[in-house]
Amino acid sequence: MSAIRSVIVGPYERKVNYRTLRTLLVEEIVQGQGEAEYKAARRLGVTPEVIAATSFELWSHSFTSERNDRVQKQAHTGASSRTLQALRGHVARRMLDEIQTVLAHGSD
Repeated sequence: MSAIRSVIVGPYERKVNYRTLRTLLVEEIVQGQGEAEYKAARRLGVTPEVIAATSFELWSHSFTSERNDRVQKQAHTGASSRTLQALRGHVARRMLDEIQTVLAHGSD
């Protein structure tokens, strides 16, 4: 939570350093990542910054990075692209549940 400082306005108040989060989101987009944060935000009805802040709070890195790490640990060697796509979806939904719990109850 060291990178989390100022407050996001809205129903889900999170402490966050906007510059750091926006920079990280832009870096991920430039690297071809970050779309997962935007999809997660749309699904939960929050901003990508809320997803990013909560992800860093829970896992100390981005939603995309955590999802990819979990998929890599669960995927079988030689898994087809369709299998990996399905696994990414399952993992992302579990992660969204974790984020939603934090947003509803706080991280304390």
